[in-house]
Amino acid sequence: MKMKKKIKKFIRITSGILLIIVGIAGLFLPVLQGVAMIVIGISLVNPILGKKIIKKIKKFYHRIRTNGT
Repeated sequence: MKMKKKIKKFIRITSGILLIIVGIAGLFLPVLQGVAMIVIGISLVNPILGKKIIKKIKKFYHRIRTNGT
């Protein structure tokens, strides 16, 4: 059972790092959504930090939507 957890964690962190790398490339390529991939990658690597970032983004967009600026 312990080995399964280690494998899942390895896959989660590896895919998170790959998404961050692809997200950085997406910042320069018009086809990919770079910022979204970076945020998802960070959420996979560090879920607590990912939740904080998503919370800040939601707060920012809510403020823009209500103020109109």
